Amino acid sequence: MIEDSALTSERLSEIFKTFDEVWSEVASRFSGAEDDARTRLAQAILTAAKEHGDDLQKLKAEALHIFHGCR
Repeated sequence: MIEDSALTSERLSEIFKTFDEVWSEVASRFSGAEDDARTRLAQAILTAAKEHGDDLQKLKAEALHIFHGCR
């Protein structure tokens, strides 16, 4: 999904960590619909990583923004 960029194991680890952090913040809102929400969050993280992959705080903020439909 992230075109034209090599994903090193370190970069993937950071993206996974960001996913886990964001999920821990929003998971309680999706009782019964976790699979859908986790998929949407993963898509939001990957989309945000295209622009903010080097700055984890911006990545997290943008992913939340996308996830909540503000973009």
